[in-house]
Amino acid sequence: MRVFRFDKIVRNGIPASIEASGGSAEKRSVADEEGFKLLLDKAQEEIAEAGRASLATRAEELADARAAFEAAITLSGVTLEEIDAAAKIKSEAYGGFIPPVYLGLVALQDDDPWADKLAANPERYEEVPEVEE
Repeated sequence: MRVFRFDKIVRNGIPASIEASGGSAEKRSVADEEGFKLLLDKAQEEIAEAGRASLATRAEELADARAAFEAAITLSGVTLEEIDAAAKIKSEAYGGFIPPVYLGLVALQDDDPWADKLAANPERYEEVPEVEE
């Protein structure tokens, strides 16, 4: 018998499918904070797969990402109403994601509060030498 390591969240019907075909599956239930984090990992995995998928299989991968994300919301400790309220505030303040806008280099005044926020996260926002115009 061939053995493979998964070490990730799967749809809860998959272990039964493996066992029905004569295999075995080491499994455990996860909940609360661990489940929330593992579901976010699963959603990210499925989003990456959707990015590599052909148009023919993209809906399937996005469905998996959506299911994992919705399950994560259920375990998040945050209500859908709170998420909707936060989304409304952000949308009104900064807009939405359609049409998508890609942001490259951003030059901010030294006293702009955003400059300090961005500089506090160098792993996400690399500060580069000022470009002379």
